[in-house]
Amino acid sequence: MPPRYDLTQFADLPVATSGIIDDTSVDHVEAEFARLRGRGEYLAAHDGGRIDPWRYTWHNLNNNGSENHFQGMQRLASGKFLAISGGDWRTSTSHVFIVRMGSRPKRGPWASNTTAKDKRPPDGDRIVGVVGIDGQMWHAGGMDVLGNVLAVPVEYPPPGSLPLRRLANLQLPNHGARARSRVVFLDLSNPESPKRLRPTIDRARSKATAVALTRLPNRYYVAAVLSARGLDFYLTNTRSFSSGFRARPTTWLPHHVRALEGEQRDFGGYQTINFVSQSDGRLYLIGFRNTSPMAPTIGGDNNADLFAIDLPDSARAPANATDSVPMPTITRVASRQLQCKHRQCNMAAAAGAYVDQGQARGQGRGQLMVYAAYHWRHSGLIRFNEFRGLTQAYKRQVSRIKDGWIELFEKKFFDGRFLTLRGSDAFEIADFGEMRVQGSGFDNKVRSVRFQLPIGARYRLFRRTDFKAKIIDLIGTGGVSEIADLREHVENADVSSARFHP
Repeated sequence: MPPRYDLTQFADLPVATSGIIDDTSVDHVEAEFARLRGRGEYLAAHDGGRIDPWRYTWHNLNNNGSENHFQGMQRLASGKFLAISGGDWRTSTSHVFIVRMGSRPKRGPWASNTTAKDKRPPDGDRIVGVVGIDGQMWHAGGMDVLGNVLAVPVEYPPPGSLPLRRLANLQLPNHGARARSRVVFLDLSNPESPKRLRPTIDRARSKATAVALTRLPNRYYVAAVLSARGLDFYLTNTRSFSSGFRARPTTWLPHHVRALEGEQRDFGGYQTINFVSQSDGRLYLIGFRNTSPMAPTIGGDNNADLFAIDLPDSARAPANATDSVPMPTITRVASRQLQCKHRQCNMAAAAGAYVDQGQARGQGRGQLMVYAAYHWRHSGLIRFNEFRGLTQAYKRQVSRIKDGWIELFEKKFFDGRFLTLRGSDAFEIADFGEMRVQGSGFDNKVRSVRFQLPIGARYRLFRRTDFKAKIIDLIGTGGVSEIADLREHVENADVSSARFHP
């Protein structure tokens, strides 16, 4: 019999001598959060034959999906990789899957890789590694990443403690009557050769639904662990991550949450929490959730909630060996509803924030993006969405086609469904009728356009398939250009094919 999973055991990973941390920040977190579009671009990755046929599916051999599902998702600092967590009670193992998006760029938005009619991604987008984290704490939760360090919470829920068992009478693993959890840390500076870091956070009597990781202004690290009671903040012993975390956390309770006018005074139900730092040192937290407790069986809204984390001035001073994290003030400042259709994603499953450092806006600080996946695989694919704002100029001037990009929108003023073209191979489209954009066809749908192409480059839109009946040329200036309504320039702007023209 082949092994149940083609995986590497966490305990057998080489040990990294120190965590490689690279701070990431955003010029204005609240503005970046507001720029997120409610529609995401559809992506997928092959499982690469690294998962047993019925695992992580909703097939009846997997108890209609109740044995396992994906739990967390993070795009990694290396740019072309994802980490996805999962929990499998049948094999009693928590997992981290490493996905390489070989067809996608290292910097900037990935854009859809499933626009072909068969909706399958390129072969190079696939799982390239599986790590089995723990054989008893089988439930992996929402993760966070700081630089090259991935924080993964795993927990053991005793039999009878989950509503799932009461509903389905499932025989969950029995490792005792007491809940326990742990946060482990992976060095993913080389995602295809992960290493484990020595620090762990052990929680003898409580669960760990999700974890967020950041570095404070005083250069100490803090991990916030989400459980049913609230947020437990753990501080490192020194400014070195490898020194480990102090055993006694500071516990913040959800009823202490504040809210700006117009926002709900509410905190809870999150599958994933992620810290996002602002370039001026202010700290934020994003919580991802689906509003239905029975998602995805019973639908709900997929929400991202933004909280400002205000720490006392003592958090900016050096911490000594007896200090804990000062009690923060947490204020809900914004919320967004993000669309998850066609079994592409659900924020009761896997979600995660990502800060891209290729952005040219402001002082070169990052652009906020969100990635979210569906609970299970389908037809050998992991399907997920990329949510972001409008594409920005990653270079003030581009001189090569491969650095250019084009966004085509179905409505005027850059609204509705959209198709992003990046990379030389993506630009030539002989028949828009063969395209699938965010779940639907895109023939005769283009109404507005944004693009950045080299000076003098001509990208021609055609009314008919196979590059016939010119509509208009998009002429590059090196910078960003826009056409808010094609019908103001041409009477018949129904686009059926497009390519560069000499």
